[in-house]
Amino acid sequence: MSKDVRRKTAELTRQPTVWPAPEVPQRRPGRVAAAVRALPGVLALVVVPPLLLTLVFGSPAGLVPSWSQVTAFVAGGQRDNGTQLIVGAVAVLLWLIWSAMMLLLAGSVLTVVAGWRMPRWRLPAPLHRMLFGLAGTAVVAVTTTPAGADMPAPAVTTVAAQPGDSVLPRGTVTVLVGQNRFAYEVERGDSLSRIARRWLGDADRWPEICRLNRHRHQSGGARLTDCDLIQPGWHLRLPADARPPAGARTTPPEPPPPRPPTSDAPTEPPPRAPEAGPTHTPTAMPTAPAPGQSTPAAAPRSDGGIDLPSGSFITWGLAAAISATLLRVWARRRHRPHPDESVVLPAPPLPAPVETIRRHVSRNVTPVPAVPSLPAHPTGIHGPGAEGAVRGFILAALTADHPADVLLDQQTCTDLFGTELTGSPRLQVTRDFPDTLATVDAQLLHRSRILAERNTSDPATLPETEALPPMLVVARAADGTGEHARITLSLAHGLDITAVLLGRWPHGTTHTVTADGHTADGDEHALPSRVAVVERDDALAILAGIDQTHTGEPAATPAPAAEPTGADRPATASTTSVQLRVLGTPRIDDVSRPGRALRAKAAELAVYLACHPHGADSDTLVEHLHGDARQRQAKQQLHTNASNLRHVLARAGGPLPGGYLLKRGTTDRYRLDPATVRVDLWQLRDLLNQARRATTPSRTDLLRQACDLYTAPLADGHDYEWIDEHRHHAHRWGIEAHLLLAETLLPDDPKAAGETLDKAITLDPYNEDLYRTAMRARHALGDRDGIRTLLQALTTVLADIDTEPTAEAVTLARTLDPS
Repeated sequence: MSKDVRRKTAELTRQPTVWPAPEVPQRRPGRVAAAVRALPGVLALVVVPPLLLTLVFGSPAGLVPSWSQVTAFVAGGQRDNGTQLIVGAVAVLLWLIWSAMMLLLAGSVLTVVAGWRMPRWRLPAPLHRMLFGLAGTAVVAVTTTPAGADMPAPAVTTVAAQPGDSVLPRGTVTVLVGQNRFAYEVERGDSLSRIARRWLGDADRWPEICRLNRHRHQSGGARLTDCDLIQPGWHLRLPADARPPAGARTTPPEPPPPRPPTSDAPTEPPPRAPEAGPTHTPTAMPTAPAPGQSTPAAAPRSDGGIDLPSGSFITWGLAAAISATLLRVWARRRHRPHPDESVVLPAPPLPAPVETIRRHVSRNVTPVPAVPSLPAHPTGIHGPGAEGAVRGFILAALTADHPADVLLDQQTCTDLFGTELTGSPRLQVTRDFPDTLATVDAQLLHRSRILAERNTSDPATLPETEALPPMLVVARAADGTGEHARITLSLAHGLDITAVLLGRWPHGTTHTVTADGHTADGDEHALPSRVAVVERDDALAILAGIDQTHTGEPAATPAPAAEPTGADRPATASTTSVQLRVLGTPRIDDVSRPGRALRAKAAELAVYLACHPHGADSDTLVEHLHGDARQRQAKQQLHTNASNLRHVLARAGGPLPGGYLLKRGTTDRYRLDPATVRVDLWQLRDLLNQARRATTPSRTDLLRQACDLYTAPLADGHDYEWIDEHRHHAHRWGIEAHLLLAETLLPDDPKAAGETLDKAITLDPYNEDLYRTAMRARHALGDRDGIRTLLQALTTVLADIDTEPTAEAVTLARTLDPS
C-alpha cells in the first residue's frame, strides 16, 4: 500500500484516544457478597450430583474394571452380562459430565471472586448447550429466593472496559428509554442483569437489553457482540417500559461538533512576521461564512453530516466510508493502467457530489463515527424520505470495511435508481421478487451447510478463507407480505442477511423517515435518530465510483476539448526562463536574489496553474484554493498570494515587469507565462508525446529525460483538496515513460531495462504491467529466482486492495520459469 493511501486512510479513521491513567482496581465488598449469595448454588452443583451418583451406581472407583475382569471379558466369560456393561457406561458418562461442569465452575468462581476475566472456553455446540442448560436449571432452582434474585447469572457478568490495553474501574454509559437519555454509572464487574433489575424490576430480563443493543455501532466504531462486555461511553437502549431508579439524572442531547471560529483578521500578515515555506505550513482551518454570505461550491454542514445542494443528507460515517472508497479507486486504477490514454491537461474532475463529500471529510476536525450499521432485523421504511434512506443503506452496505452484497428486484431498482442502473459487481438485480426469494433461499442453504461443517452458529467465527459476506435484501413491502417472504427473511437474520423494505411491513418493524433523514422508532429495533437520505442522481454518481473499486475502470466521461495553451511556445533568446518544479516538493530553482520566501498558498497557486496551462479565472481559483474564506476576503488572499508567487519567480529569474505570472481579461484570468516559466510537468508531457512519435535512437534519449523528471508524485507531501485527479494523471505519465523505456532497452540491454523497472515498481507497486515486463527482463538475464520473487511481491501488494494477479501474469511467470 502506498504512502499516500496509508496516510489518507489513517486520517479518515483516526480517533482521539486520550484516556486517563488506569486506576488500580480495589476489591469491593459487593464482589464478596455476591460470592456468598452464590454459595448455595455452588454447593448444590459440587455436592448433590456426586452423592446421587454414588448412591445409584456406587463408588466411582468400583467402575474401573480390574485386569482379571478385562481378561475374562475378552475371553468371552462375561459377555452375557450386557446390562451391567450399559449401566457402567452410563455411570462413567455422567461422572465425566460432572467433571466438565466443575472445570467451568472453577473458572466462573475465579472470575467473580478474584476479578479475573478468563478466556471463553468453547465446547462442541451440542455439548455446550446441554451443559449450560443443566447448569442454568440447577442454579435457578436453588437460588430463586429474595436474596438470590440480586445475583446476576454467570453468563451475563459484564466488565466495563475501555478500548485498548487498560481497563478503567468505572465509567458512564448513556441509557436510552424512548426519547429520554439518562447517565448510568458502571463499575468493573457490573452486569446487564443488575441494570435490568434496577431499570426493569427483573434481573432475568437482561437478555432483552442484550438483544436490543447487539451489533449496534457505539462510540469509536465498537459494537456490542458479547453480552459479557460493555464499555464506558456506550449508549444502551432499554425497553419502552423501563423506569429510571431514584437519583437517575437525565442528560441533554449530544452537542453538535464544534465549528472553527470565524476570523475577521486581515489576510496580509504584519511586514515582519515570518513566512512559512510550503512544506511547513499547516493546513488552514475552515472559516465559517458570515451571515448572508455564501462560500463558493460549499455544502452546508449539519450537526450529524453534510447537506448536499441537491437535498441529499450524508452522515459523517457514510461520508468517511465513501472517501476511503475513493482511495481504493486510485489503487485499482494503478493496477491496470491504460497507456494509450491521451496526455492532456487538465484531468477530468470527480462528480460533484463525490467531490463535495471528499472535501468536507478532509476538512472535518471532529471524530468520524463508524459506517452506520444496517438494520439488524427485516425493517420497513416509510415516509417522505423512505427511498432516499434506502439508497443510503445500499451505499453504506457497499462502502463498509467488509462490503455487503446487495440484492434487489428489477422493479425496485427502477423505483430507486431509474433505468440507468442495471447492476454492479456487488449489486445484483433479479428479475422479480420471487426470484429474489429464491436467491435468498439458496444462500440460506449454502450458509447453513458451511456453519454446520464448522460446528458453529456464528458466521463471524468462520476462517477468512470461508468468510460469508453480509447481504442486504431490498424490496417493496407490498411484495413481502406473503408467508414465504416472512419465513425466509426471519430465518435469514442469524446468517448475516437482513432486509430493508419500502413501505409498511406487517410482519416486523416499520420506521418513518422524514425528508431530511430524521427517524421515528417503529418498535424496539431502533435506527439512529437520523439516517442518510440520498437523492437519485447523487446515488448514481457515488455508485459509479464504488464500481471502480471492483473493476479499476474509470467512469466514462467525455474527453475535454483541447485548448491552445501556448505551453509549447519556445522562449526567445532574450527572455529569462525560470524553472518551476511541481513533481515532488513544489519549489523554484535558483532563487538567489534577496526577498520574501514563497508562501504556502502561493506554492499551491503555482501547482494549480501548472496543472491548468491555459489558466483559471479568479472565481475558480477562489473556489479551489480559498473555499473556506469569505468571498471578499478570499479575493484579497488570492491577489496577495499571486503577488508573492510573482515576487519569488523574479528572485530566481530577475525583474521582469508583467512577466512570469500573467493576469488578463475582465475575469482576472491568471496563468503561468510559458515564455518565461518552465514547468517540469509540462516538460514530462511534451517529452512523452515526442517519444511516441520518435525513432529508436532519439526515443531512448527522450524517455530517459522523462524518467529523470518523474522521481516523486505531483506536489509530494501536500494533500491539496483538488489535486487527486491531476496527481493520478501525472503518475500515469511517469510510469508510462519508465515502461516504454524498459521495453525499448529490453532487446539490447536487459540489465538497464530491469533497473528502470525496479525504480518504477517503487513508484507504483500496484502496476501489474511493470511486473510482467520485469519478469521478461529477469528471464533475459537468466534469473529464475527473480521471476518467482516478482510474482510473490505482486501477489502480496495486490492483496492490500483485495485483488490478485491476472491469469496472464501467472501464466507468463510459469512459462518463463517452468520449475
